[in-house]
Formats: sequence, structure tokens, C-alpha cells
Amino acid sequence: MDEIKNTNYNKMAPYYNAITNVISEGGNIRSQRYFLQYVNKTDKVLNVGCGSVQFNSDIAKHCEDVVSIDIAEKMIEIAKENLIKENLDKNVTFICKDVMKYQDEKKYDVIFANFILNTFEWENVPKVLTHICSLLKDEGMLCIADEHIANRLWPRISQSLFRPGISFLHHVWAGHPMHKVYDYERILNDLGLERVHYKVDEADVVESSVYKKRRPDMESQV
Repeated sequence: MDEIKNTNYNKMAPYYNAITNVISEGGNIRSQRYFLQYVNKTDKVLNVGCGSVQFNSDIAKHCEDVVSIDIAEKMIEIAKENLIKENLDKNVTFICKDVMKYQDEKKYDVIFANFILNTFEWENVPKVLTHICSLLKDEGMLCIADEHIANRLWPRISQSLFRPGISFLHHVWAGHPMHKVYDYERILNDLGLERVHYKVDEADVVESSVYKKRRPDMESQV
């Protein structure tokens, strides 16, 4: 496998939650919590690019078998500390590792890839999604919360004015690639996944998508 790494947010870790919450007007938290209604307590769950965000606690309360992975050691440290304070750490196994180097013989019922795919260059996104989907069970769910091109006038104006500067800040601070808002649906359709649930957050700058992986025997019927 070619060497592909996502952006390392170690330097931003202490400030990441506050920054993303302000930028998205709370949408980052809401867009991830939207997925909880589709996850069962007994599901085997993989949280890719888990970061230090509130969702780590949310999913730990909701599921008993969660593997959370992030390339940034500081993000993992903060997430662990928060779960220990809430006595939720027993439900989550944290791994500090590049997701492209992560393998597991047991497939997952649910995989979260929230606000991580946009940390890769677009040319590498199909490879990243191929790898992530290889860890998903047939008929399993891939949940993606990510940026959304605003529909309403004011959010669209605000996005046009402020997004370039915010992207540049991320680029300088963490090496985040500069790019437009990504759309993953076509790639995932080619990988045998169908979007079954979708919601645009009330702030109109982030969205939540749930994709279901088709069984191999269903591919010929599509």
C-alpha cells in the first residue's frame, strides 16, 4: 500500500473542540449525534479519526465495543482523559495509529469517519475509502459527518467569506490540504455502498450521511 497519511492535529488538539464548535455553530456535535439512532448497543464499532470531541463520550454511552483510532497522540490523550472522568473508558479501546496501517480480521457493524476524509488530498480519498470499507461487514453502515455546501443565502455567503481563511489556518497550523468541499457519494456507490439516511444540520454547513454496504450477491442486482 502506498504511503498515505492524513493530517496530524497534535498541535491543534487542545483547541480543536472549541474551534470546530464555533466554525460549525455547534453543527459538528449535532451532525455526529444524529448517527446514534442507527447504532445498536451490541454493534462492533470503529471510530476513525476519533479526535478529542464530545462524540467519544456519546458513542461510549451508546455502545459497549468501540475501537477509536487517531494519528494524533495528543487527541487520543485528551479523549482518554475525558472518558476516564465520565467512567466510560471501559467501552472504548483507543489506538494511536495511521488508519491506512490499521487492520482487523473481525469486520465492523458500524464505522464512523467524521471530519477525517477531508484531511486527505482528494486524489487519495478513493484509496482511503476503499481501505475503510474493507473493514466493514456486508450490510454494515458507514457514517460520515462532513462539510456541506450551504443551501441558504446567509450561510452560503458566510461560508464563501470565511472558509478560505479557516482552511488556510488549518493548512499552516497542521498541514491540512487546501481544497473545496468534498463529495464522497459517487466513490462509495462504486465501492458497493448506498446512502440510506441523510440530514443537513441546522447550521447548513455540515451534513450527516449513513451508507449501507451491499452484500456481494446484491451487486449483480444493482
